[in-house]
Amino acid sequence: MKKTLMLSAMFVCLLVGGWAFAGQALYMNSSGTPLVWDASDSDPIIVHPESGACGQFSNVEMLSLLETNLEEWSTVTTVDLAFSVLSGEIDSVDGANYADYLVGVSGLTQAQNEDNVQDGLNPVLFDDDGEIVDQATGENSGRFYILGFASPSGFALNGEGTDYETIVDGQAVFNCYCLEDATGDPAHADCNSILFTTDDLDFTMVHELGHMINLDHTQVNIDLADDDDEANDDHIPTMFPASVNAAVQKTPMQDDVMALSALYPDGNFFTQGNAAVSSYCKVTGALLDRFGEAIRCADVQAITSDEAKNVSFISGSYAVADDTDGDGYTDGADECTSGCGNFTLYLEPATTYALSVASINSGFTGGSSVGPCASAQLTVCTDSIITACTDDVASTTCTACVKEDPLTTNDASADIAAKIQAECTAGAVVSLGDITTRSVSKPSAAESNGDGDSDDDDNTSSSSSGCSLNPDVKKATGAMGFFCLIILGPLLSFLTKRLTIIHNPEPNNG
Repeated sequence: MKKTLMLSAMFVCLLVGGWAFAGQALYMNSSGTPLVWDASDSDPIIVHPESGACGQFSNVEMLSLLETNLEEWSTVTTVDLAFSVLSGEIDSVDGANYADYLVGVSGLTQAQNEDNVQDGLNPVLFDDDGEIVDQATGENSGRFYILGFASPSGFALNGEGTDYETIVDGQAVFNCYCLEDATGDPAHADCNSILFTTDDLDFTMVHELGHMINLDHTQVNIDLADDDDEANDDHIPTMFPASVNAAVQKTPMQDDVMALSALYPDGNFFTQGNAAVSSYCKVTGALLDRFGEAIRCADVQAITSDEAKNVSFISGSYAVADDTDGDGYTDGADECTSGCGNFTLYLEPATTYALSVASINSGFTGGSSVGPCASAQLTVCTDSIITACTDDVASTTCTACVKEDPLTTNDASADIAAKIQAECTAGAVVSLGDITTRSVSKPSAAESNGDGDSDDDDNTSSSSSGCSLNPDVKKATGAMGFFCLIILGPLLSFLTKRLTIIHNPEPNNG
């Protein structure tokens, strides 16, 4: 059986608010634009590691690991991104002085947050005794299961002062309390059977540093994560919400590469209309329910015979939405104003893809969430695409809809796979237009018709929810999640066999 670690989050008070979380990126501004570091190969992101050791590793060894694991992201060939590790700026950090460096963690005052976000440091802390994790997350025993956390922690406004534009501050913490020692045993006796391997440390660093540069989770190849075949673990993305096989999963997969390249593209990634300098095509569309309402937070995947090349986008991740009712979220029916079902995929030319639409696994909530919806995921049926209804699409029956396989577009009933294959050339944009599912975009329905699921046959109302679920969306006006890697115990069965999750505190919206 595969060893499994799961991602979670601690929600804490924010220094600044007014952004939303997204599917390919963690944070975007109110106009739906993902936030990125103002960085390039010639202008690197400078990270500032502390001067202490971590478990069996000296500070010099930890600096070497940090350099190596940052390169997993900076050496992606279609990315213009670099890092510089500047040591010596931060002394050894522990539970007594972590508040001098971190932003938004438990116990900090607003004044401390403001000072730390403006100190010019992007701290990377090595928690040798677990005290930083315990105190910063408010989890008294966090040292035993939280392997690390990271996030962007400061954002700059545009010249007009009307919206956030760039990431200007970030932080990461790595916990070595239960890291294996030189003999392969836990470093401390009270860790008991909990053992954090060096592979786990490497994976944690790559994954959490991905969050620091604003990458969100993905559930691509979730079926491979749930089987017992270790041979296919190298097809599970680095940003998957669980570590299934750290030794191979620390290397970014195609889905990771596409997400990162979309945020920090170099000249070889995608330039519309210029095949000479583009490596990929761009596929766009909008996901609708059977009444023509946008479906937000559904997983749109492009599937090919080579599982390592599967990629996805969560519909509505880059929507324009605003918290008009002041509840801290954008889950209201009228709060998402445009792009609510939109998706964008970057695909390889001359490759046969099938489009798949599915709900995000219900276990991926809180800090383990995938896409804009955090506290719950879609449970309505999104597994089948249909042609446009020939009768009134706003009716509750829609009996003239004909489910087709493979998936079809609304306007021409063309085979989506054939359309992508025919039109996906380097630098081309393939517009699929509106795509209709047999789903109803509204909160979870109870299973009532005896068919074993709670799909649209169980829905009784024709009304739609603005975010396809209830109650919360990862709109973070005044709340922020630190994305953490945790070691799991047998707490709650997830999927069908072996993945487990830990329930987390609700967001602090104060």
